[in-house]
Parts: sequence; C-alpha cells; structure tokens
Amino acid sequence: MNKTYFLLILLFLSSLLGSSQSLYVNDVNGDLNILSISDIKKITFSSINMRITLNSGDIIFQPLNELESYRYDQNSLSQSDLESLNNDLKIYPNPTKHSVTFSFNPKSNTPYDYRLVDMLGKVILSKDLGVLSGPFSNTLDIQSLPSGVFFLELRNATEKISKKIIKF
Repeated sequence: MNKTYFLLILLFLSSLLGSSQSLYVNDVNGDLNILSISDIKKITFSSINMRITLNSGDIIFQPLNELESYRYDQNSLSQSDLESLNNDLKIYPNPTKHSVTFSFNPKSNTPYDYRLVDMLGKVILSKDLGVLSGPFSNTLDIQSLPSGVFFLELRNATEKISKKIIKF
C-alpha cells in the first residue's frame, strides 16, 4: 500500500563531516519525517511535481509550486537517475516505414495515455490506456502517415515522456 505525503519543506542532500544523507519531509499532518537516502529508490521531476519513490514502494509527491527550497548535489543524485524513466520507454523499429512498437514498465498506479504528435505539435493519434500493471507493449500502424519526424508522448498524472519516431 502506498502512502502519499505532501511535502512542505524539502530536502537537504548533504554529507557534511561524513554524516548520512537525509531527506527531511513534512507529511500532511505536519509531522517531520527524516528519510535516509538509502531508503530512496528514485527521485524524478515532472512539469508539476517532484516524485520520490521509496524502496518500500511508498511514493512521496512534492508539488513544484509548493517547493520552498532544495539543493542538488551531483554526488548524491546522478543525471542517469533522473533519466531512468525516459530510458525505460523503448520504441522499435526506429526509423520505420509501416508500424512502430513501444514498450515500457509502468511505474505508477495512475492511468496512462499516449499521443503521437507531428513536428508542429498536432495530435495525430491518441489513446487512453488506463491503469497498467506489468510490462506493456503496443504497436501503432503509421503506414498512412507522410514521411517525417513524429513524437510519441507517454503520460500519466505526474510524468510525461517523449521520444522521437522517424517515419520514412
């Protein structure tokens, strides 16, 4: 079971004098929770919030408009950690002529949807996928589309991942 916390004051990723790295979180009751960095599986950012996934499966959301302060320490959180969701979305074959398949492992219990958009942002295809569990794969028939560059946008309530598709 996932708990959702809303953070009021956020994080200090520091290792002063060899002390352990911690994340300080105020939950919805105003209680201060101190999380060890070793308890955190992943921290991701979307356009609307920061999502902290704990090793226990609990998920903590911080709306970016309520974020008071944070400090990013390159030694504590790598760029590859932030890009892991983007790397999870696979598109093949790419480039393609007739069809393209995309696959990913859902990281959230919220509904997903996808959109295929052209270079001007016009939505060509879209579909609601609902709540997904386990690996997901879908094939799109793009044979009737003109040659060019398109973008597949995979979205849920907290994240949007976009990958380029080349149609020849």
